[in-house]
Amino acid sequence: DERYFIRPPRSFREFMNEGNYLGHCVASNNYHKGHIPGKSLIFFLRRVSDPDTPFYTVELEPRELHIRQCYGHNHVRATPEVDAFVGDWLAYCEKDSRVQAA
Repeated sequence: DERYFIRPPRSFREFMNEGNYLGHCVASNNYHKGHIPGKSLIFFLRRVSDPDTPFYTVELEPRELHIRQCYGHNHVRATPEVDAFVGDWLAYCEKDSRVQAA
């Protein structure tokens, strides 16, 4: 939408920078080991107005298509506005056959 977008990490360094910047465990608990083979997918939620600054990190369980977690700085939970955006994104993923085939 006009406020937010979600995208995957572009590199391992970016993956690690996300957790370090936001001060949460995506950089320290080997989440990349689940992300790489697709057991758990990590996505970055960004503000359109500031696309390069970490905002929230989203973990998607790809088989069941549900959000395992969505955290911002220092493990802060998503605001209702962010939750609504992530919910709309998840609904889009559920309808998209490319996501279901992954």
